[in-house]
Amino acid sequence: MVTSQDYRLYFGVNTTPSNFKRLEYISLSTIKSIITRPVPKESDSCYKDFKNALLEQINYYDLNSDLIDSTGN
Repeated sequence: MVTSQDYRLYFGVNTTPSNFKRLEYISLSTIKSIITRPVPKESDSCYKDFKNALLEQINYYDLNSDLIDSTGN
């Protein structure tokens, strides 16, 4: 859904978390458990906002890795 390049461009950094794909999976699962509508498609007007929210969630889990480990995910 998002790429490591998307992450680097959005946050203006040169690297991505080493476990980027895992963080993407956990972040997407978290967002899906909250939203009440289907995940937007690239053609939807809200896709860019959704993509940015996913990138923010990935970064949140990267900075707070203890949240992932404590839930067993």
